[in-house]
Amino acid sequence: MLAGTLLLIGTLFIRNVMQQDVVRAEKIEWFSGYMQEVATQNRTDRQMLQETPLEELEQKLDVGVALQNQLNGLILSIENGAWEDELQQEIDVYLTAIDYKEVKGNYSFSNGDMDETIRLNEQLLLLGLPKEDIGRSVQPPLFIKQIVSLVLNPFGLTVLLVLLGTVITREFEDRNMQMVYTFPIPKWKYVFVKFTGLLLTGLIWLSVLFSASYLLPALTVESKELIFDYPLSLANGSFLDAGTYINEACIYSVGVLLFAIGVLTLVGFMARQTIISSVVILAVFAGGWMSIRNGMDLLWNPFTYVNVNEAIINHADYFPTGLIVLFGVAAVLLAIAMWGSRKRGVS
Repeated sequence: MLAGTLLLIGTLFIRNVMQQDVVRAEKIEWFSGYMQEVATQNRTDRQMLQETPLEELEQKLDVGVALQNQLNGLILSIENGAWEDELQQEIDVYLTAIDYKEVKGNYSFSNGDMDETIRLNEQLLLLGLPKEDIGRSVQPPLFIKQIVSLVLNPFGLTVLLVLLGTVITREFEDRNMQMVYTFPIPKWKYVFVKFTGLLLTGLIWLSVLFSASYLLPALTVESKELIFDYPLSLANGSFLDAGTYINEACIYSVGVLLFAIGVLTLVGFMARQTIISSVVILAVFAGGWMSIRNGMDLLWNPFTYVNVNEAIINHADYFPTGLIVLFGVAAVLLAIAMWGSRKRGVS
């Protein structure tokens, strides 16, 4: 799991480095498409004005011409790498685009998205930071966010638990547990020891995950000043700086790991077979994911936090109360596993 994690981080980082020029080209293509859209409307409006002069149509054309010119200026700023001009030009473009839509012009980007981008750009100008492509950034905190989104989710945790689950089930399958249960220690204590060992293993994995995700870009790419203050958009319309996001992601990941190991311990000691245990774990986390997708992303639902990135972005008000939920459910699962093991035999 550690080797696979390091390979994933390294591969993703190399991909991000190679994508930096593509990011610029895609932005140019994106705004060129909008400029072509507006230019086509302007040509049509000019022809209509020649046939039927209307004040409303003339007003629309005036705004459309201004918008077309601003889009052209924005594209030039992107091509020249003038990021401050790019941010300000994008603000101007969207303000004009909103006016353009009010005079019956067609601009397919939604007003909500334009308002959010305007606020983001204003924050970036205040901080003196260029805009980053969150999904392909090579800056340390934003790269960590990408890794968190990619790994700390139901799929990633299921893979981890299936691999760790063999630590429990193989001892039953190989009949080693018969000898272990003859030792003069309570069965519940052995369950607790297993839980602690699995938790320690998971914490080591998390440490490697976050450390490698930070060190690889930090040691190979020049980090921008104040990059940990980079504003990240939340679902409630506010912003969260990247440094706070990482802190919350680290804390949430420990809570989610505690909950996940609790599930693994209970299932492993109850099922006592690798295949059955793996199927049950897969079903549990798939069911949890489906419940979240069907509107059950509630404060008391521990599966709300299994996707760490979505928990932070979509439910900012759940932190830190969500940790109590995760720790509480994990304690209940561990207690049930210890009680069940004490009651059952070796078979």
